Amino acid sequence: MELTYHQKYYQENKENWIRDTEEKKHSHRESSKKYANKNRESRSKYEQEYWSSRWEEYMWKQAKRRSARSGLDFDIDVSDIVIPTHCPYLGIEITKIFGQGVVWSNPSLDRIDNNKGYIKGNVQVLSRRANSVKQDLSLKELQNFCVNVLQQLGKASDLEGGK
Repeated sequence: MELTYHQKYYQENKENWIRDTEEKKHSHRESSKKYANKNRESRSKYEQEYWSSRWEEYMWKQAKRRSARSGLDFDIDVSDIVIPTHCPYLGIEITKIFGQGVVWSNPSLDRIDNNKGYIKGNVQVLSRRANSVKQDLSLKELQNFCVNVLQQLGKASDLEGGK
């Protein structure tokens, strides 16, 4: 079977075509980086304004991204994310400060059972501080941690009382 004109052209120029394609990809990446750097401040301000009034949606989007990257189940809706006024674990007021790095009192979406994904009934909103403490611990490890902390505090108070 005889090759068409386009097939012959591709075979004869395959190396050039591949090189040109890679150069275009590189050029596009570089121009995108330049644009992002040039407009960083205005983009950052826009993102802050946009997401500061859409916390639940932002948290949902980030959880969906994490679950896809980690292979976790995901079936929650934005309406499943309810941000309380205070952290249920620490009792501190939940703030909504966007664009200033890590703010420990900001809301954080927690998986109650870390062996499960972001599924209905397995998510709650805590402060970032509480979620970071709880992050990788199993329920048994968390329980042991709390018991040990309380025991150490009891020993410390005994020492202080003996002075």
